[in-house]
Amino acid sequence: MTFNPEMLQIYLTGGTQNTHHDSYEFLEVVEKAMQAGITAFEYQQDDDQMLTADGRLILARRLVELGDHYSVPVIINEDKKIAERVGADGIFLQAPANIKTDLFIGARCSSLAEIRKANDYSDLSYLAYNAKDVFPNAAKLTSLTRLPVLSPNNLSLDEMPEALKMGFAGLAVDISVIDVENIQKTIEKIKSFY
Repeated sequence: MTFNPEMLQIYLTGGTQNTHHDSYEFLEVVEKAMQAGITAFEYQQDDDQMLTADGRLILARRLVELGDHYSVPVIINEDKKIAERVGADGIFLQAPANIKTDLFIGARCSSLAEIRKANDYSDLSYLAYNAKDVFPNAAKLTSLTRLPVLSPNNLSLDEMPEALKMGFAGLAVDISVIDVENIQKTIEKIKSFY
């Protein structure tokens, strides 16, 4: 899948750590979110000790199958080998870098200096800003780069409209922020911000 900035509108992130390490529940939540209309999903397995390498590979493959079924791009966090092996659409890096891959590439930036420096990496498709001081710097940071910038993924639903007004290209949303009992309603609310 070719990168399109519209993929960033409702960019859900998460891993089994968001469902008490229950892989089945995790896949169910992600599938419901895809059905509800998320525009991208980033698989972030924060606690690698809870899954073997084979377990992460199997889970990533299943996520890509779901993404293909619902036409939602799947991005793998930090693991180029797994991303390429399962046919993911993109890879997300913890810091800007050029890597050789056919996948689209996103990267996390935690400062205005990193945002500026990211312009030097021609292979990047988008950035995610991950800093506590997001609102005072949002307008400035989006003007410093040629790349679309995602909001931090720890914003509350109440903060999301303000983030869009400040120039973020999309909303990164951690699974822990959404109401998993009513995913459809939560995603519909986020859609209304556009």
